Amino acid sequence: MPIIPNSLIDHYVDNAMNTISQSAGTNSFAHSVQSTAVKELSFGEMMLLASIAEKHAKNIGIDIVFSLVDKYGLQRFYFAMPNALLVSHTLATKKAYSAVAMKMPTHQLAQIMQPNTALFGVESIANICGVGGGFPCLHNNVVIAGIGISGGTVEEDMLIATNTLQEFSQQYFSLLA
Repeated sequence: MPIIPNSLIDHYVDNAMNTISQSAGTNSFAHSVQSTAVKELSFGEMMLLASIAEKHAKNIGIDIVFSLVDKYGLQRFYFAMPNALLVSHTLATKKAYSAVAMKMPTHQLAQIMQPNTALFGVESIANICGVGGGFPCLHNNVVIAGIGISGGTVEEDMLIATNTLQEFSQQYFSLLA
């Protein structure tokens, strides 16, 4: 697999940000955000989320894996920093999938997967993960995607994910409940 130089990634991120910024000024974009139709993330928006997550990971000095799945749990975007832990490649994807499949952050899912709780045993279902760092992306209170961050401690992964969703939501459109 060819290695893409960072300058090329930066070029694509800049183009995606410009496209979103230009769209924000048109009536069609404003109408689509306000409509009740279910929004889907564009490739540019997925790249922006990954770029924001990478920035937050660098700020705390860890290498992460970023995974984004669509509302059906299908992998749509994946990014791994060079020195991310090998296990993070699997965990990030499972966190993103679990957040969409269960419509909740994975750290909340972990609490109800313990023995003698409502969902004890659900972790035996393929791809379900109760490790914190997976969050659903909600637009107009509808799950449109899920992200999974893995590479640091559970607390670091959760911090990066929440900061990523908050920053994106403040700058573009809401992905928070």
